[in-house]
Amino acid sequence: MFDAVADPLPPRSRLIGRAPVGVGTGRVASLIGYIVQLARTHHANPRELVRMEFLPHCQRASWTGQANFFSGYARTVNGVGPYAEDFLRAAERLTGRKDLRPLTLLPWRAVIPANSAGFLAREVRWCRHCLMEVRRDRAYRPFPLVWSLDAYQVCGTHRTPLINRCPSCGKAQPFVPFLPDQNHCSHCGQWLGFGWERDMACSPSDEVWTARALEDLVAAGTGLDDAALGQAWRRCCIRLVGCYGQGAKKVASQALGLTSTAFSTWLVKGQKPSLPQLLQLCRRLDQMPAELLGLRRPDEEKPALVSMAGRLVSQATRVSVARLADIHRRLQVIVGDSTDCRSMADVRREMGVSRGFLAYRFRELCRRQSAKHQGQRDAAVALRRREERITVQEVVRKIAQVGIYPARRRTNQALRAYKLHLIRPALLEAYRQALEKQKCEVFRSTREKSAP
Repeated sequence: MFDAVADPLPPRSRLIGRAPVGVGTGRVASLIGYIVQLARTHHANPRELVRMEFLPHCQRASWTGQANFFSGYARTVNGVGPYAEDFLRAAERLTGRKDLRPLTLLPWRAVIPANSAGFLAREVRWCRHCLMEVRRDRAYRPFPLVWSLDAYQVCGTHRTPLINRCPSCGKAQPFVPFLPDQNHCSHCGQWLGFGWERDMACSPSDEVWTARALEDLVAAGTGLDDAALGQAWRRCCIRLVGCYGQGAKKVASQALGLTSTAFSTWLVKGQKPSLPQLLQLCRRLDQMPAELLGLRRPDEEKPALVSMAGRLVSQATRVSVARLADIHRRLQVIVGDSTDCRSMADVRREMGVSRGFLAYRFRELCRRQSAKHQGQRDAAVALRRREERITVQEVVRKIAQVGIYPARRRTNQALRAYKLHLIRPALLEAYRQALEKQKCEVFRSTREKSAP
């Protein structure tokens, strides 16, 4: 009975390894939020915890300095750069957990560059309705990773805009707070959700779709490494070039509304698309990032949206066939009306869809309406140019009537009331024609007076 071998004890960790919140959903906690939660568990100051346990293991912190880290580089901990890699490695070593990689955007490192324009937000932002749900449950939730993305302007759950200032003192929040609580202001200590009842939900728009797409992007990175996502992105580009360009990269780029060298840059030169470019491509094809990269089939059920408090949120359905037929009928009426010369931006606002949706579904009708709008604009510009030339000629005639020579400086002073200037070639030509006309009239009148 004494020969039984006991199970080996798991390795000891320096910090309590709490399970991360929301892994596999669009509301997975950020790595900074997880570090703040660790400080809350150990009743420590988050900045002291970072300074004592994390920064000593960061190679860049030795020469950038701790002050520079807290003021600027801290926001990159949730991204794909070296700080994200160093902090992730330190958090796994301190907690003994190996499932913290989805708390950063490192799974997308092979797709999105670290210095991508419009990637990470420059200020901490939050949704007051989400904080209200957490407070109602009497729980604590760290800020989601998706809130740290610059393109995430509207909460995908409540459709309300994110805010970046404390409603009590009006100050911005540091990325690593002074208190072990992201839900309270680091400066005045007040709750950051005050005024939630005044936030009105916005109507479905491009911002709401972008928020849903970013949540899908964050959820799709769970369980995949950067190499797998990089290969999926390359296969996606090859498929799109074959589908929309018959193998021609330039034709496919122009067909999808990208720059003419987009696919050539990504496939031949090996460069990565910026996050706005990736979202633009998804919007153009009316697909979520996971569907675009082939990580989930379009007919598969999308992962359920989960609020910050852990509640399921119903998703918006796709455009139905009846709705599509109604949009097509209304668009035909607008295009057939010769007096309706609105821009496609005004048309899509009336129909409640995006301009990319209309251009993708009804390309020919959109082209005809755009041509009609451009023709009206050209006609209006030509009429305005004709009126400006007439104004110049009239000003020259009035100056000459009072017996003063209409020099260019004097004429420009008179044209200032009309917000015109002879520096424009067309107006200068009209001015010269008016001078020739005045000279002919003066010569004619002088000849008539000298005649017997």
